[in-house]
Amino acid sequence: MFEKKRSVVAKGAKLTGQLSIDGSVELKGEVEGEVIAASIDVLPGAVVVGPIEAKKIVVNGTVNGAIRGSSVLLKSRARVTGDIDCGSLVVEKGASIEGRLQRGFGASESEIEDNNRRIDQISSERSRERAVLSQREENTVLAEEAAEADFTNGRAKPRANGSSQAATSS
Repeated sequence: MFEKKRSVVAKGAKLTGQLSIDGSVELKGEVEGEVIAASIDVLPGAVVVGPIEAKKIVVNGTVNGAIRGSSVLLKSRARVTGDIDCGSLVVEKGASIEGRLQRGFGASESEIEDNNRRIDQISSERSRERAVLSQREENTVLAEEAAEADFTNGRAKPRANGSSQAATSS
């Protein structure tokens, strides 16, 4: 039976230099240098200082260097400082990217077009969500302003305990 090669840089370990693996690599510790593999998984707490390249890359730790991959997933705890060149990219809420994005590494034209459509769709959905939240915030502010307003001309003024008191003129 075919056995896939899998390597691990354990938590607490520090590797300096180039790491090149035919199979997959799971990074739990620190790597200072270039990492090249078929698949790279940067786990929470792991730190990579240097470029990484693989067909499939999942980051849930820290990468200070360029990322090149056909499929890149940045999970919620990902912290990336460096450019990303990829065929497809998924970024979970909470992930942080400081760098440039270039799409195309290892991807066909149709995959790039599909990704562009998905990005446009997600962007539209997020715009709608922001508009709804903005409207809710505006409504809340207006309601609070109305509740705090000092009404005159015989209108009731709200009190902290929920009852009303008629405003009087002096």
